[in-house]
Amino acid sequence: MRGVIALCSFLVCVIAVPLSAQESQEQQQMMEIYMKLAQPGEHHEHLKPLAGKWKQTSKHRQTPEMAWETWEGESTAEWILGGRFLMVEVTGPPMMGAPADFEGVGIMGYDNGAKQYTFVWMDSFGTMTLMSEGSCDGSGKVITYESKMKDPASGMDLTMRSVYTIESADKYTIEMYMAMPGVPEFLSMEMTNTRMK
Repeated sequence: MRGVIALCSFLVCVIAVPLSAQESQEQQQMMEIYMKLAQPGEHHEHLKPLAGKWKQTSKHRQTPEMAWETWEGESTAEWILGGRFLMVEVTGPPMMGAPADFEGVGIMGYDNGAKQYTFVWMDSFGTMTLMSEGSCDGSGKVITYESKMKDPASGMDLTMRSVYTIESADKYTIEMYMAMPGVPEFLSMEMTNTRMK
């Protein structure tokens, strides 16, 4: 009986060793994949021209019938978390009749796993968080984000498309298009960003 127990124990040990080694190898391979996906890559390079301090000049409207309103502000974009994300901070005077100065914070990046650009935006206009996903053209100089949100005042579902166009090392533009129930997509904002030196 003792011999049988000893033999069984020996077989368990023999079988367990290669299984543990295989599991360890699989874990190592998974870790290598994770580490590769965690590294900034080609698409993060496409975001690099947006870093820095910028003078912003824009015009905007809430509906196609409204007259354009102009606005000027400043923004600062800095890399965080080892160059994986670009944090954008915007400040300026009141906008669209708001009682206080405008403040906004955004985080731009590229998700290597999902293979898409990401943008999270919050500002002093409300308590909502806007989540956007996007892609770039072949040149890497035009990045288009798409997002959806519920208008806090009307409750209507809004869809937005924002197009970032890098014109040079010192200038990029943003075009924002909006659509809502009963209203086809229209240009709601144009902004020019000029690097401050």
